[in-house]
Amino acid sequence: MLGAIFDEAIRRRLAHANPVRSLRSRRKTRRAEIREVEETIRIPEREVVRAMLAAAADTEALFLIARERSGDGARVVEVRRVSTEHPIRQARAFRARHSGVAVETFRPTPWLRPFLATMALAGLRIGEARGLSWANVEPEHIQVREGVDRYNVRNTVKTAAALRSVPIGPQLATILANWRARMAGEGDLVFPSETGTPIGYPNIVNRQLGPLQIALGIIAADGSPRWTAHSFRHFAVSLWIDEGAKIGQVSEWAGHESPEFTQRVYGHLFKSGRTDRRAVTAGELSVLGAVEPATPTQHGNDNSLKNGASAIA
Repeated sequence: MLGAIFDEAIRRRLAHANPVRSLRSRRKTRRAEIREVEETIRIPEREVVRAMLAAAADTEALFLIARERSGDGARVVEVRRVSTEHPIRQARAFRARHSGVAVETFRPTPWLRPFLATMALAGLRIGEARGLSWANVEPEHIQVREGVDRYNVRNTVKTAAALRSVPIGPQLATILANWRARMAGEGDLVFPSETGTPIGYPNIVNRQLGPLQIALGIIAADGSPRWTAHSFRHFAVSLWIDEGAKIGQVSEWAGHESPEFTQRVYGHLFKSGRTDRRAVTAGELSVLGAVEPATPTQHGNDNSLKNGASAIA
C-alpha cells in the first residue's frame, strides 16, 4: 500500500523516487516478473510486420475465411480476397462452397495500419496507443501521457517511467500525418471509435489484429493468431536495439522502470551502432522501405510535402 502511495506521488510529481522499491521483497518480485517476461517474450520477424502493414492498408479488400473447428483449435480451409463491390453476393457464394465449416469475413479498417505502425515502430503499449491524443503527436516524437485501461477508462499513465517522449522517424510521422488528414475534425484522440471514445480492446484484437493474421496465414499450430498486440511492442524494442540504440535510450523510449529491467529482458539483443533518431529511422526503413510520401489530396496543399522533406533532412 505504501509503495502504491509513492507511485501515485511520483505520477503527480510530488516525489522523485519510491523507497519501497528498494526493499528486498520488492526486488524478489521484480526478479520473478523479469523471469516471466524472459520466458514468454517472442518477437515477430520484420517480414511478418511488413506483410501485416501492407495488408492492413488494403482497406478496399474483403477477406473471406473458412475455418474448420475441432477440439485442437481451428484449421484454415481457405482464405479468399475479393472486391468489396458486391460483398453480400461474394460472401454468400463462398459460404455455399464451404457449407460444413465456419465462414468469417474480414475487412481492414482505415485505422488499423496507423495503429499497428504506432505499436510496431514507436513501441507503445496497446493502452497507450488507445489513449494517444493528437496534442501529443509531433513530427519527430510522440509524447506518452495517457492510457486506456481494460474498462475503457482514459487516464494518466500509471508510472513516472511511462511518462516519456518516444522519437519517431519520417515514415511513422507521415503515416500519422496522412491519417490525421483523413479524419480531420473528429476529436482529440488519434484512434477514436465511431462515437469518439477510445477503441475497445476486443475490437482491436478480435476483429482486426487476429483476423488480419489469419487472413495472411500467420497462425499457430492450433490455428489461432500467432502474435498478440504486445508482441509488436517487443518488435519495436528489438528494432531499436538492432539498429544500434543504447540501453539507456531503449529503456527510456519503452517506458521501462529501469535500464536494469531492459538489460535483463533484452540484453542479448544489444550491440553497438547508431543512436537517437537515426536508429529509429533506420528501423522504420528496414520494415517499410522507401519513405512514404504525404498525400496532397488529403492534406489539401503542398505544405505537408515540404514539411515532410524538411523533417527527413
